[in-house]
This record gives sequence, structure tokens and C-alpha cells, in this order.
Amino acid sequence: MRIKNSLKNRIYDICSHSAVTLILISVLLFSLVACGKNRNIAVYTYELDDSGNAVITGLTENGATYSSLTIPSSIDGKTVTTIAAEAFRGNSIITKVTVSSGITEIRENAFFACSNLSSIEIPDTVEKIGSNAFTSTAWLNEELNKSDIVVAGNVLCASRNAKGDIKIADNVKSISSGAFYNNKDISSVTLPAGLISIDSYAFAGCSSLTNITLPEGLKSIGYGAFSDTGIKSITVPASVEEIGNEAFSGIAEVIKKN
Repeated sequence: MRIKNSLKNRIYDICSHSAVTLILISVLLFSLVACGKNRNIAVYTYELDDSGNAVITGLTENGATYSSLTIPSSIDGKTVTTIAAEAFRGNSIITKVTVSSGITEIRENAFFACSNLSSIEIPDTVEKIGSNAFTSTAWLNEELNKSDIVVAGNVLCASRNAKGDIKIADNVKSISSGAFYNNKDISSVTLPAGLISIDSYAFAGCSSLTNITLPEGLKSIGYGAFSDTGIKSITVPASVEEIGNEAFSGIAEVIKKN
């Protein structure tokens, strides 16, 4: 009887020890899984466009605590192409933004009034930056203190105090909406050969602007792009595929090449 009781006790001890071990392993596994989930908690909200690509629309509750953001080139297996209009508007927590290569568009007011945003990295894949995308950010203010014209990636996105005859950098592929809006001090503009698009109101209201040559290879001219300027005659190259309404309002002679 004593031997049997001793054997029972040993079996009980082994089983108890095994049970405790299993519980500890389960707790450890749960902790590891939980940690993994924490590392992958969603940062961005998004929607899909008509092509099935992701458009970043803002931050989740978790993402709203981040001061440094890297806008991803893919999310949940979807290719990210665009940052939506007003996606991060008024966010005073953000200090640094890195836009991943592959993203092609940053829409209007995307980072408007992100007052503490002082560092921005934009890849050459970005082809279009909407109006006021970076207005009232520490970054844009600093850039405008250094130069009259600000180029982000390959996009001329803003200007201030530009005067006289200006030459736009050779790498610029696009001029953003309102980039020179209502500038009364520029008289002529030399555009780069590789320019692809001039967005809406880019030179609108530039009443002293009298001389500009549109390069071959230009594909689109936005709404009111050259409205109310001092230009009397302008030639539109055959490469232009899209012209917005009132793009040349106030210009007496518009010559379109075939």
C-alpha cells in the first residue's frame, strides 16, 4: 500500500509539474503573440480607389500618437499610390514624415497646418502635389527662408518673393496648383525640357509675366493655369493632351500645334 501511495504521489507530482509547465508555455506564447500584434497595430486609415490601389486617408487612434511617420508603399497587401486631401491636416504632433518610393500623389492640404512638421522626405516617384499640401508647416517655412522656390522631389510645390526672370530647375516634372499664384513681380519663366504638367492656377494673376515658352513633352495644363497674366501670345505644343477650362483666359492669341 505504501509503494502504491508513493507511486501515486510521484505521478501526481509529475502531472502537476507538467500542467504548470504547460500553463507557463501558454502564457509565454500568448505574450509573444500579443507582442507581435502590438508591433502590427494599424497606424493608417485608407480607402481604395477605382483601380484597387490604397489611398491613405489619415491615422488610426494608435497612429495619432506617432510623431514620426513613414507613409508605406503598401498596406494590407494593397499598393499605396496617394495621400488623400487633408489626410493629416492640423496634426501638431507630427514632426517628421518619410514618403515611401512608389507613392505618386500628395493631394491638397494633406499636411496643412501641421505646425511642428520640420522634416519631410519625398521620393522622385511623386508626380503631383496639391495646393497648400505643406502650407503652415515648419518645414515649408524653413525652405522658403532658404529659397524663393521650393522643389520637393521632382515637384515645384511653392514659391515666395520670386522676382524678375526665373529659371525652373531641370529636374522639375510638375508645377503645383497655385505655385506662383498672384505673383506680380515675375516677368519671364524658363521651363525645363522635362516638364510634364502645370496644375491649376499655377501662374494665375501673374500680371507682369509676359514671356513663357511651353516645352515639347508637356502633357497637361490645369484650370486657369495662365489666367490673368501679362502674356499676349502663347504656343501650346502638340504633346499637350489635356487643357483645363480658362487655362489661357485673358491671353489674346493661343496657338495650338498639331
